[in-house]
Amino acid sequence: GTTIDFVLLDTQLLCGQPNGMPLPSMSNNATLLDAVTEDEEHQATEAHWAWAEAAIRNSDADYLVVGGHYPIHSPSGHGPTQCLKARLEPLLHAVRATLYLSGHDHALFHVGAPSRIQHAVQYHGVGAGLVTSSSKRHACTIRPARHLRFHATGESKLANLAQGGFAGVSASATGMTVSHYDSAGKLLHSHTAPPRSRIRASGSAGPGCTSGTGMSETDLCIDSPESFRFSQPTVTGSCSA
Repeated sequence: GTTIDFVLLDTQLLCGQPNGMPLPSMSNNATLLDAVTEDEEHQATEAHWAWAEAAIRNSDADYLVVGGHYPIHSPSGHGPTQCLKARLEPLLHAVRATLYLSGHDHALFHVGAPSRIQHAVQYHGVGAGLVTSSSKRHACTIRPARHLRFHATGESKLANLAQGGFAGVSASATGMTVSHYDSAGKLLHSHTAPPRSRIRASGSAGPGCTSGTGMSETDLCIDSPESFRFSQPTVTGSCSA
């Protein structure tokens, strides 16, 4: 039968608080980190990285779904998480993971290479349980721009916010589909990724793909997983409101 592995990460433990935000306070007004030393914090972080890397590398399921609160790529207000781009993304591509699901940004979006690149990881942001933000503040960090496959836009004029939305995931022997919906259940976007077992069995380039013959960086064959890491943006701040 079809098999699925889920690996859920504590991305705050892996990468710390976003944008220098303070840690939550406990009842005695001490921060959570006051109870541990810097060395203990580092050990806990590295232990979780070791667990995460082992769990991901040891997966031989037809589909591998990795999830964490922080996004690896995001066009919205918070944007990408550099810590995850540097350390997690290369691993996801190396093992040909199927999906990375994230929250943090109150948005619905899909970032991923074209479907013809059969092993490319697909990144789905599903953080719009309450509201959907149409902010495109970090859209410029997604290169090439066409890899932003879907980004829900708010219909309200109030701070670019609309009612929330959600996503559903279904899987069969032929593909895993992520579908994004608005709060009324209207389908906004859907994408199907192939099983990893099909990719391993083929061991060849995608349709119409010939290695090393006049191909651009974004049209490479599927036997070069490291080639599908998204390019680093030339800007370091936000892009647009």
